[in-house]
Amino acid sequence: GLGLEIAVAYGHKGIGHDGGINGYNSMVEHLPDDGLDVILLSHTNNGVVDLWMKLIDTIGHGRLG
Repeated sequence: GLGLEIAVAYGHKGIGHDGGINGYNSMVEHLPDDGLDVILLSHTNNGVVDLWMKLIDTIGHGRLG
């Protein structure tokens, strides 16, 4: 397999893959119902990718400002 996860991500059907090693972290997520693809790359393992996904979800649903 390709290591893809099919699940509900932040309230939306998502297909993606995430991971990290030695100071790097990444996430690739396809949200087919929203017509959206998100690719996040980070030079840290401190959880910043998860925070960005939550921020993108908030902006996408008009809950920010």
